[in-house]
Amino acid sequence: CKVINSKNPAFDECPGAEDMIVYNEAGDPPCLAFLGNSHMGHHIRTIASLAKEYDVSFLWLARHSWGDLFGGCGSTPDPPSPWDEQRIRILKQWKPKRVIFSNNRPYCLLANNSTLDGLMSGAPEKVLIMGDNPRLDYGSFPFEIRRGFGVLQKELLNAIKVGDVSSLDFLSTIKPERFDDFLRTEDGLRKAIESNPKYNGTIQFESTYPAFMDQNNTFVQVVGAETEGGNRLLYRDREHLTLRDGSERLREYFREHIFGDLDC
Repeated sequence: CKVINSKNPAFDECPGAEDMIVYNEAGDPPCLAFLGNSHMGHHIRTIASLAKEYDVSFLWLARHSWGDLFGGCGSTPDPPSPWDEQRIRILKQWKPKRVIFSNNRPYCLLANNSTLDGLMSGAPEKVLIMGDNPRLDYGSFPFEIRRGFGVLQKELLNAIKVGDVSSLDFLSTIKPERFDDFLRTEDGLRKAIESNPKYNGTIQFESTYPAFMDQNNTFVQVVGAETEGGNRLLYRDREHLTLRDGSERLREYFREHIFGDLDC
């Protein structure tokens, strides 16, 4: 299909993805493919850094909003969109050894199997489904906080400026939103994959939430004690991580599940 260079192409168009290969120094074919939405997007710097360290090429087929799923989120899959068809063709063409998927709607993978099937299009040796980071419960904040993308830092600074809070100590007591449902969905997806012979052995689900919760799984770590000054935010808003410090929490996760034993 014709390449479209628009930053946000319509979902019924066929977006240009032919140039979304990040090559290593040798220009090797891509060994990895990353798909998903903005919840994959906030890991782009960490992924690029590790790919350079391990000297591997990779495909970047992530797309914001609803451009992550194959076949939609209903119990009856939608017909393949041009974007679905293009991703499937690219995966079959390049045959990356490992395919990694991340989004904020794991329940959609339980609704129908189109996304799992799509991720296996190139017969990879492994497909990793990443669990999501916990969503912040804005009701845990001592003041009303505006919803929106990337607004958390601005809202906190504004609360200090107008005197709504005298310190940021409350950030250590922010609860995860609907955490029981979150865990139940993850367990359901893990069991569905493990119980299906078609996927078991190739597709693997691994949670990421332990990297962002306290030791008792009670509160979300909104601020990273290990960051510069011990006070840098790990979250950009209710559900997105900061590109540097937030995603950095998963560097060892990426090593363990993707890069560490990769043989390209």
